[in-house]
Parts: sequence; structure tokens; C-alpha cells
Amino acid sequence: MVNVLLSLWLVAANPPDAGSTVSTPARPVALADFFQKPDRVEVFEADSKGSTPPPSKKDRRPRVGMFLFSKQGKDLNPEDIQALGATWTSPAATPPYPEMRCAFNPDLGLRFWRGQEWAAVIICFTCQQMIFYDARNEQLDGGRFNDFALMGRLYREALPQK
Repeated sequence: MVNVLLSLWLVAANPPDAGSTVSTPARPVALADFFQKPDRVEVFEADSKGSTPPPSKKDRRPRVGMFLFSKQGKDLNPEDIQALGATWTSPAATPPYPEMRCAFNPDLGLRFWRGQEWAAVIICFTCQQMIFYDARNEQLDGGRFNDFALMGRLYREALPQK
């Protein structure tokens, strides 16, 4: 009985502010949202930073992890975004990568946007490996896109001179 009275007294002595609203933190964007339902997808030619001169203060090209987005192509259209998203498998459903056939020489960089947040994937067509990053430049276990023929076509269309 004393506990009930104490609780009622504490509520009466410290009423909640009628004008305040309790805000819940925004739900973090899930990987599936980035890769299957992005707002837009930017396409870049990806290079290893080691093969390019060190960045100068004037070099504002995007960089992700150890990689440089050396050239930007056309953003993917909604149909291509949907087709690419349909090939994505979650990290839990992704089988182990096959044995490496090269020293990961990146070709394609894709940046997937959801609102103001993004995630990126760097793709090597030779070894068919991928490295995923978040906007904090931290590597992610991002799953896998499974249609390299589709990604090759998207790459050629977005960066036609390649």
C-alpha cells in the first residue's frame, strides 16, 4: 500500500509536461531497405587508392574505404534499381565467397541512398567479389548481388566509354 501511495505522490509532484512529446529514435535503415528499396543509386568507376596519386586538397572525388570513385556515371533508373535489388541476398542467405581469382581490382562502385543515409558496394568483375561500406566508412557484411551480367550492363550504360 505504501508503494502505491508513493508512486501516486511522485506522479502528482512531477506531472509530465503536457506540451512535450516523447520522441523515439528513428529506426536505423536496414540493409534490405538500402539494397532492395533505395531512393536512388549512383554509379561510379571505382579504383584502388594505391594506383592513384595521393589526394590533394582540391581533389574532392568521393572515396570509400581504400577505394576512390574516380568517375561518376548516370544514376540508375527505377527499373534497373528494381532489377538489381531483386538479385540481392542478405548476409544470412549469402553462401561463402568462392576462392579469390585476383587481388581485388575494383571496377564498379554503387552508392545506395535512403533519405540522407547511404551504403556503398565496390565490385570487382574479375574475381566477382564485393566489399560493402556504410556512410561512416566502415566495412559491412552486406550480403551479395548475384547477377554479374546485369551489373556489367548497368556499368556499361552508366559509363559508356568503358
